[in-house]
Amino acid sequence: LERIEVADPASPIVRPEVNIPGMFVDASRDGLYAYTLETWYDYVLQKSHTLFHALALEGDKAYLQSSVELEGYTSGVHVLDGAAFAVTQWWDSRPVEGVVCADGAVQWFSQVELVAIDLADLQAIRIAGKSAIPIDYAYLQKVQGGRAFIGSGAGIFTYLVGDITAPAFE
Repeated sequence: LERIEVADPASPIVRPEVNIPGMFVDASRDGLYAYTLETWYDYVLQKSHTLFHALALEGDKAYLQSSVELEGYTSGVHVLDGAAFAVTQWWDSRPVEGVVCADGAVQWFSQVELVAIDLADLQAIRIAGKSAIPIDYAYLQKVQGGRAFIGSGAGIFTYLVGDITAPAFE
């Protein structure tokens, strides 16, 4: 993570680099904390996993405060007012009643969710709420005014996120 202090825009200061797990997502306004995503694929279970980390930044070091696992891959993460919002997607196979494949092939289904992460206690971040998104692929565009705006080929979906424990399709 490369950091540049711009308190005085005429004289920016390059701070020491910090080694972080995964990919940088956002930082707290005071620059004391950073949020990252770390994604990998488990070939044995045939599943993707993503960890959302909260890190304390001190000098040129990052200290893990806590992490939460998100199922699948994330597509778009926004940190806002003590919460983080992400869209996750994964593929799952399950029997479908009444569907029979002539060749015995496995049926795969896309699962997409809006996930709200509570950042109130960085020592114990947690998933506060989830809501299914009724489309095969979606990307979190913006979170503002108590709403999450989620884009897809079908258009823009809006979800109410004022209560992070119960994100709801609008």
